[in-house]
Amino acid sequence: MKILVINCHSDNRGDEAAVHAMVDEINISYPNAIITLSIRGAGTKYPNMPSNVTMIHQFMPLSFKAKFAHKIAVLTSGKVAMSAQEKELINEIAQADIVLHAPGGPSIGDTYYNDEPTYLAIYDLLIAMHKPYMFYAPSMGPFRKEERNLWRKKILEHSEAIVLRDPISEQYVRKLIPNRSVVVALDSAFQHDINIAQNQKKLNQYTALKMFLERHKKCLGITITDLKWHPVYSKESSVAENIHEVFREFLASITKMGYGVVFIPQLYGNGNDYDMMKS
Repeated sequence: MKILVINCHSDNRGDEAAVHAMVDEINISYPNAIITLSIRGAGTKYPNMPSNVTMIHQFMPLSFKAKFAHKIAVLTSGKVAMSAQEKELINEIAQADIVLHAPGGPSIGDTYYNDEPTYLAIYDLLIAMHKPYMFYAPSMGPFRKEERNLWRKKILEHSEAIVLRDPISEQYVRKLIPNRSVVVALDSAFQHDINIAQNQKKLNQYTALKMFLERHKKCLGITITDLKWHPVYSKESSVAENIHEVFREFLASITKMGYGVVFIPQLYGNGNDYDMMKS
């Protein structure tokens, strides 16, 4: 079986964890599966993937030239590709038995409205090439900006299955396409158990961390980000300031309750919150 996973987000440990757990579970159910992960843009590829997984940088129709090239590809059902990167994507689509939309945040909906067309456009190509696809536990919505809802409906209604990771997304999607079946699951990251023995060996190598955990009966791991990398919230300076204030109060409260706090920085691609967490 050949599986293509599109719209994988890069530079993000949370989305990587969701995709990695998905890959691990697919490998259990289909041991002979060949999986290709299509990473959006030119972002960081996921580390430590199994040997049956390959990764490509996904073609994204951003510029006028790229949009024109993509339209040609759709009109010719993938027979004409004017971009080398889209040709690579088309080859992967043609070989795939099924295409999965990667688990992650609400890339379809108003939240990332400016970026949404680069997600939806790939589905026009899948439909033109008559390739089956499904949504593998992302979030979606809201869909208040109705001028794009016909496009959204077409993409969702052509899918083989719609699996979402939260009930809020389910409400949005059921309202948009009331006649389609929608399944709600947990975040994909929770579907595969971690290897306790393997991670215990890693912990034993970090003497200071191991001693800290042994001294505290109650520990909490926290990643704090100021969201300055975020495509939406980075434009609101008050968000970062509010995060600093809220977490100072929260940390003061839980340390008084006897919790030990382990800071886990976002060290991935361009994301590095280590300096902010030190402050």
